[in-house]
Amino acid sequence: MTDNLNNIFKSVTSLANNLNESTDGLLSDNKQKINDAEFQYSQMTKLSGSLDELYSISTQVSEHADGALTKSNDAIESAKKGNIIVNETIASIEGLAGEIKNSVSAIQQLDTEADNITNILEVIKSISEQTEIVKLRCKTCSNKNEYH
Repeated sequence: MTDNLNNIFKSVTSLANNLNESTDGLLSDNKQKINDAEFQYSQMTKLSGSLDELYSISTQVSEHADGALTKSNDAIESAKKGNIIVNETIASIEGLAGEIKNSVSAIQQLDTEADNITNILEVIKSISEQTEIVKLRCKTCSNKNEYH
């Protein structure tokens, strides 16, 4: 029975170690996703600045050229729409980054819990080994008493 218990503990310990390795991989993947999202956020912020500049230039052109007024207004409207789209995209990326950070936090907590499980299993294994030693000592004492 002790062998079965030891085998179960070894199996659970192995599963906890596998879980620990899996969470480390997920943590690494999520950190990369956060970096990618932050890079996209940076690029979209630059793009937003560029669109703001485009809006400003379009406004100046419309003030200086009556014949180009219609085309300038179209460009301004396009820049506004682009700015709205960029702002919505930035908001989406920020939301995604928040979700990824929450995922990383959850994975880190899972990693900590996996470590705790591993520690508990090691204590149980130690207790099992000590129990086996006590069992052998009792058996030895019993055998000695039978001979006396």
